[in-house]
Amino acid sequence: MKKIIFILGFITLSFCSFGYTPINITQLEAGINTNVYPVVATTDNGMFQNYSIGADVHATEFMGSYSITQVVVNGQDVRFSSTLGSSNTYYFNYDGQTYYFTM
Repeated sequence: MKKIIFILGFITLSFCSFGYTPINITQLEAGINTNVYPVVATTDNGMFQNYSIGADVHATEFMGSYSITQVVVNGQDVRFSSTLGSSNTYYFNYDGQTYYFTM
């Protein structure tokens, strides 16, 4: 029994003295940063007058795909959604218009 306690104590002491730090998920995720991408979003009103507006898209990029966390227009957060049937195309409503942008 004393031998087992001695071995466990030695292992614990060796981890502490050599600076052993367990790796956790937050350390692995530390390399993933959210970037801000300026985009120009446009309306699609057909033959009627179309509008465009600048927006800041907060997103993380991983292997060519974007994960959007926030869209800001004129300092205001706006709700956004992805369009059906079109990859990387999103839309949001602002000031009575629906705007589309592609990442």
